[in-house]
Amino acid sequence: MKRWIGILTAVFILTAQGGCSPTPSSSEESSGADSLPASGSSQSVSSQAGLKPGEEVQIAGEDNHFELHSIDFLDGDAGWMIRDRYESGSDSYRSQLLTTQDGGATWTKTGDDSRQLDAVLFADQNEGWAVSQETSRAAAANVSKLVRYSVLHTKDGGKSWTVQWKSSSDESESKPALWAGDAQTAFALTGSRLLRTKNGGTAWTAVSFGIKDFIPVQMCFADGKNGWVVGVNRKKSSVSIRYTSNGGRSWRRQFQKKMDEGGAGCAGVDFLNAKEGWFLTSDLATWNGELYHTADGGLHWSKAGGVKSVRPTPQGLCFVDSQTGWIPLNVGAGPVDGGLSVTRDGGKSFQVAGASNSENVEETQKITSAREIVFQTAQLGWAVGMDPNRGDYLLKTEDGGDNWQQLYPAPAPTVDFSFVNSRTGYGLGELSDPNALLKTEDGGQSWLTVKSFTGEYFVENLSFISPEEGWVLAAPVGASDGSLSVLHTLDGGVTWSRLCGGLAPNETPDCFRFFDKKGGAMIVKGGRIYRTADGGKTWNPSAYSGGDSVISNQSALSRLAGGKTDWESPTIALKDDGAVAAALLSAGRGFLLASGSSGESEIRYELLTTQDAGKTWDPHLLPKGLGEDTFDTARDRCPMQFTDDGHGWILAAHGLLATVDGGRSWTWQ
Repeated sequence: MKRWIGILTAVFILTAQGGCSPTPSSSEESSGADSLPASGSSQSVSSQAGLKPGEEVQIAGEDNHFELHSIDFLDGDAGWMIRDRYESGSDSYRSQLLTTQDGGATWTKTGDDSRQLDAVLFADQNEGWAVSQETSRAAAANVSKLVRYSVLHTKDGGKSWTVQWKSSSDESESKPALWAGDAQTAFALTGSRLLRTKNGGTAWTAVSFGIKDFIPVQMCFADGKNGWVVGVNRKKSSVSIRYTSNGGRSWRRQFQKKMDEGGAGCAGVDFLNAKEGWFLTSDLATWNGELYHTADGGLHWSKAGGVKSVRPTPQGLCFVDSQTGWIPLNVGAGPVDGGLSVTRDGGKSFQVAGASNSENVEETQKITSAREIVFQTAQLGWAVGMDPNRGDYLLKTEDGGDNWQQLYPAPAPTVDFSFVNSRTGYGLGELSDPNALLKTEDGGQSWLTVKSFTGEYFVENLSFISPEEGWVLAAPVGASDGSLSVLHTLDGGVTWSRLCGGLAPNETPDCFRFFDKKGGAMIVKGGRIYRTADGGKTWNPSAYSGGDSVISNQSALSRLAGGKTDWESPTIALKDDGAVAAALLSAGRGFLLASGSSGESEIRYELLTTQDAGKTWDPHLLPKGLGEDTFDTARDRCPMQFTDDGHGWILAAHGLLATVDGGRSWTWQ
């Protein structure tokens, strides 16, 4: 592997530890024996800490890089959902069915992940169906993805599946759906057809709508007899509704609307009962969507309101009563307002849930993008939220959507973290609230929300020096110049006081750290250091010539703590490998996470270790298969911290990694 070779001109004088985190207590660092089990290991830090020269790093567990969809609950407890993991750089994915028996608090895998599942629905605890696809031709530039669909059946709650129906030709990818009245009667929307079974899937037959130019795209059944299917013509110049009152034996048209050619579609259809329902059109040509309402089973439809059909994109429609309905909004690449949109007046108007009605919705909302929403009752519901950079997460409400709790994956930091010892630490951000403050007391295995700064501040960094005292660097909501404020707590984050504001306007913070109750420093991108000697009340800027590399900034920050250490001589840096994160300890010990070429086609990350203050570094390859987006290099955020020789953490793009043996093995928390 190509390696070394440039010398940092800065002289690094390091005290106890680098990074944006506090110095561990001398008693803890000297003992080095406070072990935290990882991957079932109970061996102490002192017996196995540290990587041997040339030894490769091991990583156990799974990160949170996945998509969630097809939430299906039989009642308030028993439910299923699909988790998709995409192969790096491909549109191919593997689906894992998850199941819960406690309303979503805990989830377990059922069956294997050998298929690509697009939809799942259960008639009872054992009997259910799924729609699966096999890719015939992958998507490419100006070429659509072609697939073949299958309808699968299970009798054991999803542990095993049998194929009941399979398409005989390639077709364009669509959005499949399922509905079941009982274990015998079900409908499956796959590709350009609607299938029906009356005998539990022994035979599936294609439904005839009595018209040739009709492609079904959405469906909803109120019961085994009354159902509605929304479809478009082949030119996508009109959208229409077909209705059945006899379980799909015959259909008649209820509604039709012409649109610009190529733009017609439907974002969702939902009925409360056999009489009252809604459907939402989408027009990709004009980006306009219209919400229609009926109170007589579809004999008459009237326009209730309008919803944009692009940026953000509606992902479905779910009404819980005549006045209250929900639309999950996907922001895509953003930046636009999305999340969970709710109406309280039957569809005349919609507001983003959890946000104020101000012009800048993003300043007060927590859930910024959403994929799906379902309600069991008017009060009990689940939704899939989306963080465009970090993945999907499952939410639950028990009060009609006023408050949402993140269930899966369990809350964990997404922005920054700071450990005060091997077990106690604080974190910023979670998938369902980018401005949350979290706390752990088990080394990062579980986290509890202490406070949310949403609506007040956009959080950037934090630093704790004890379980009680810490600081947060944040941008006030509405600050036009992008200036920062420093917040302070003395009770473990329960209450906060603002020490100063107007700090570093129009600058981006890179490192933030307090060394003790009075001294702290912040380095911003572009070469400026801000220092405080009064606990954060006042800050003095000065020029900085150390550059913007991870290791130079972390080392310079630590140098400001004062005192001489072994880090006095020039330190070797990487030329061909890009430094991602650094954690520098006392006595010349240090860690550097880097990405580079291993002589293979894929990028291989490596963890470099030094025992002589950076004069020499030992490389240790991380496992294959870690994608370029494993660590958040695009946004230049990858905090890493060690509290002693054994215990360390890395905040990756899709989860938190922890080690108890000096970096030899890591576990996804």
